[in-house]
Amino acid sequence: MIYPVILCAGVGKRMKSVFPKVMHCVLDKPMLWWVLRSFRGLIDNEPIVVVGKNKDLISQYFAGEKINYVVQSEPLGTAHALLCAYKSLKSFSEEDYFLVMPGDMPLIKQETIKNLCKMSEQNNDITFITCKVDDPKGYGRILRDKDNNFLRIVEEKDAKSDELNIKEVNVGIYLIKIALLKLLYNIENNNAQGEYYLTDLLELALKMGYKIGTMEIFDQKEVLGVNSQKDLLEAQNEAKRTIIDVHLDNGVQIFDINSTWIGPEVCISSGAKIMPASVIYGKSKIGSSTIGPFSNVENSTIGDNCNVIYSVIRNSTIGNSVNIGPFSHIREETVVHDNIRIGNFVELKKTEIRNNSKVSHLSYLGDTSVGSNVNVGAGTITCNYDGFDKHRTTIEDDVFVGSDSILVAPVKLSKGSMVAAGSVITRDVPEDSLGIGRASQVNKAGWVKIFRSTKAKKKDD
Repeated sequence: MIYPVILCAGVGKRMKSVFPKVMHCVLDKPMLWWVLRSFRGLIDNEPIVVVGKNKDLISQYFAGEKINYVVQSEPLGTAHALLCAYKSLKSFSEEDYFLVMPGDMPLIKQETIKNLCKMSEQNNDITFITCKVDDPKGYGRILRDKDNNFLRIVEEKDAKSDELNIKEVNVGIYLIKIALLKLLYNIENNNAQGEYYLTDLLELALKMGYKIGTMEIFDQKEVLGVNSQKDLLEAQNEAKRTIIDVHLDNGVQIFDINSTWIGPEVCISSGAKIMPASVIYGKSKIGSSTIGPFSNVENSTIGDNCNVIYSVIRNSTIGNSVNIGPFSHIREETVVHDNIRIGNFVELKKTEIRNNSKVSHLSYLGDTSVGSNVNVGAGTITCNYDGFDKHRTTIEDDVFVGSDSILVAPVKLSKGSMVAAGSVITRDVPEDSLGIGRASQVNKAGWVKIFRSTKAKKKDD
């Protein structure tokens, strides 16, 4: 049995941020989310996440997920953090393992973790991942004997000049038999940082005759640790390109890699076209449609044959053959069915629109139900908020709403009715009726001529 342990108590001084380091986002997900994803489906046990003073911010984001949080009250080093996790276990077998990972390594692949977990079959007491990197700065170096057997890990601040030239490094991911964790009590902090290093456990275990193994991986980008804003940007660019490559391989047309951002949970159908400067995040699903240019889609579903131009769609569902934009804003809990036009500068919120309807220009519909074959004229708005409560507007099938109309909710426009342009509608309009809510027009003959002459006389005086 394997227990995942994620070390997240570090303060991340080099990030120069008051925000917890592991909660800084790569694309739209915190780094910790990416690390947790790397073993989802591989390990059934609830992960142990070791946190510091940042517990509340982390637990709030991951509310609803099964995570055992363990607090490391003082940042005394990685060995001390693992000791806190060890003490938190209520019951375990000494033949079980801890899978120990840092919370700031978002690019680690699930296949790598799967291969490491398989190493438990070799009955090593500890197996850890190494990688040869072009620039080993910041990493612990792997020291080996003349027969290439592992000797120990030396941290950079404690390394001698010749040791600093070693390219093989420890990436901070370990599979450790729980029986060895009692050795954590024997680790000392006699080092440049005055911390209890987890790497010292390996040297101590080796001296006591335990079996130590290594697993080398060869993609150094995968083990990129994030310790600064520059590292974060590098990780984000790598993740972005990896995700885009998957969609390209699946038949999605992406016209500008540099300006396109697609989150890790997004699904896009073959044949879709993603135009420049488009952002698609959350659990969005895109059919064979065109998104962009300059569009933002978050946690939304869009069907086939749609066009979304210069627009924002959040937490909504869009059917098939829908044209949106330019400059439309589709807000939360909106459902737009098939063959619909949502045009220039239209905002929808908690609104459902049935097939073959149009909201073409400069309109706002909030808390509204719209039937089929409805035309909503330019400048129409629903007044859905009275300062205390929200109220619904119902527009049934085959209704025509004239331009510049105000619908004061709660109100219902029944099937086949019409609203005269420029109306303020405060009462229900019956079926097949015309609703007019405006003052009667009065024409005063000759009034302008008198007005102008009076003004001219005052000017002369």
